[in-house]
Amino acid sequence: MTGDRHRFLRGAAFGAVAALAAVSCTRPGTKPGVPTTKKPTTTRAVTTTTMGEHGGMDHGHMPDRLNHAPTEEQKAAALKWVADTRAAVKEDGLTAANLKDRGYISINDGVHWVNPAYTRDQFQMDPHHIESFAVFSGQIAAAMYVYNPNGLNTSVNDVPDIAGNWTMWHNHVLPYKSNDPNSDDFFRLGGPYFRTDSPMVHVWLVPNKCGPFASAGVGEGSCIPELANV
Repeated sequence: MTGDRHRFLRGAAFGAVAALAAVSCTRPGTKPGVPTTKKPTTTRAVTTTTMGEHGGMDHGHMPDRLNHAPTEEQKAAALKWVADTRAAVKEDGLTAANLKDRGYISINDGVHWVNPAYTRDQFQMDPHHIESFAVFSGQIAAAMYVYNPNGLNTSVNDVPDIAGNWTMWHNHVLPYKSNDPNSDDFFRLGGPYFRTDSPMVHVWLVPNKCGPFASAGVGEGSCIPELANV
């Protein structure tokens, strides 16, 4: 296990993420304030992967409805979402150096940054409102979308089907400094308050041998060989 993955397991990211096509969600690549209710259509399944429980991420309790190969339409939509996410980060000028100035705070694990305001807004799965990022070697390496249309009551049973078992929904049970959702310490690790985060999904901004939806530790949890270095 790499050092980055050790850091991930010690302090894994703030809760989870989002849906390509859920009611009240914004379509990937849209500007803030442009909601949509369009859902992706499905056709036939052509790819197989598996779900399992790994490290600090709970993949073991995903709804059975998500454990299927993505359709061709889902694949295309998911890969467009990856491209739109990467483009939006560049367009918005986000860098590891300016995350703090853009409203992101460190969760105290040396890797993950979260924007509290984005976890509370109405935007879901919006590339211009990304709730959390993972930073490795001074570079924003992965976006982490948090899906919580029902606030703290959102669970993995509520998540939409983005691309079947390509997109691995997961959450974490971690110790936080505060249980007050209006406090920034609600997102900072190192306290006595253990809780289960909202569902999350990752989109890597840099090529990853396990694909753009891999976990924050390469090869840990979600690994889709056919998407290597996408």
